[in-house]
Amino acid sequence: MASVKAFIRVSSSKKKIEKEVAVRFRVSDGRKIQLFYKSDILVDPAVWDAKRECIKAKVLFKTIDRVLFDESIRRMKTTLETAYQEAENKDTLTSESFELLVDMKLHPENYKAEMGTRDRDFFNQFEYFLEVKNYPESDNKNYVTMIRMLKRFQLYKTITNGAEWKFDFDTINVETIREIEDFIRNEYKIVKHKVYKVIYQEIPEGRTPQLRGENTIAKLMKRFRTFIKWAMKEQLISSDPYAGYEQKSPVYGTPYYITIEERTKIYETDLHDAWEKLPDDKKTSIKESSIPQLEKQRDIFIFQCMIGCRVGDLIHFTKSNLINGKISYIPHKTSHDRLDSIEVPLNETAKSILKRYEAKNPTDQRLLPFISAQKYNDSIKNIFLLCGITRIVTVWNSTTGKEEQHPLNELASSHLARRTFIGNLYKKVQDPNLIGKLSGHKEGSKAFLRYRAIDDELKQNLVNMLE
Repeated sequence: MASVKAFIRVSSSKKKIEKEVAVRFRVSDGRKIQLFYKSDILVDPAVWDAKRECIKAKVLFKTIDRVLFDESIRRMKTTLETAYQEAENKDTLTSESFELLVDMKLHPENYKAEMGTRDRDFFNQFEYFLEVKNYPESDNKNYVTMIRMLKRFQLYKTITNGAEWKFDFDTINVETIREIEDFIRNEYKIVKHKVYKVIYQEIPEGRTPQLRGENTIAKLMKRFRTFIKWAMKEQLISSDPYAGYEQKSPVYGTPYYITIEERTKIYETDLHDAWEKLPDDKKTSIKESSIPQLEKQRDIFIFQCMIGCRVGDLIHFTKSNLINGKISYIPHKTSHDRLDSIEVPLNETAKSILKRYEAKNPTDQRLLPFISAQKYNDSIKNIFLLCGITRIVTVWNSTTGKEEQHPLNELASSHLARRTFIGNLYKKVQDPNLIGKLSGHKEGSKAFLRYRAIDDELKQNLVNMLE
């Protein structure tokens, strides 16, 4: 597994007179591979923290400048690691040849003439689209999954027609779009037919395609439309094949979240005592030895409820994100579109959680002892069960298109912390734009509407105004 380290190079005699030097990076993969890259990121040697690979915490620095600098280091590390992982002949790489690969990642427009003339091949252009867009890792994975699905569709058409069929920018039209949607909706049926078995031998998936809900289908078709719009701008397509196609929007049920009282109960519950009181049939699902770990993840969940960040950001927080009593960060999900930093002041509960873990392990640079996202979600469900937060909530099943009722502990996850932050704030201050400054939603965001519900208490407060 390759690792990337940031460092600077300056002689001790020049350290006091050189105001800015370039941040360099070393990509290591075992003992044999050591690749070096000199970036355009500049830093004053006097403020560089070599151990933490960032600006020294005690140095007086504007918050936004510090956040942007840290983000530039993180992005560069990601770019270098991606360039290395995608290199075909890693054993023959030199720092000079590696520099070219990195430059192609950083400045794809400079290679557009070369890369864009891949004989208008549909999938080559799709891959080039991903290089140009440079989406965050999670979004990029979704597009790569879509490419595999479209390749399966291409084989499906070939088998169905009895003759080779390929995606062609000159012939793709609204009927093609509708056929793609139909394939996405029915692939779980198609995979069962023997005649199509070769498709899944040729382009396998980690798991057999399952029934997809309408929201999933809508998101996939919207993602494909993003590529089609790019292809039109690149003049690969002369007319919009989506013209005449009805793009559906995802449907969401009423958002649910925990109350401040429930959040307090979770924070104050003695988890070991709660485990002792569980019925025997429930105890088997939670090991007593896991209680200390659950206590840590409980604190992290409560902290997330206090700042409202996404779990993708939470997992990357270090002590450098704590600046003057505020958590300062750039959301990873939107970092490819905008570099707006989010600053969330900490309340006393959040501060006390950080102080406790700082005292336990002052050398740990993580903000909190976070485990993997999946184990975090599993822990949250167990925590809710131990704390008795098991009330029934109604949710919308986008796969079946029906309402369902489930105990809250079975649905609890890291995203519930984000909804709890937004939902409880909205009950106090009915200003989406103000809350959006803390949650990272841009002004007028439609996504924000999914996080807050006009609950009975708020409705009652409104009609009371008529008294």
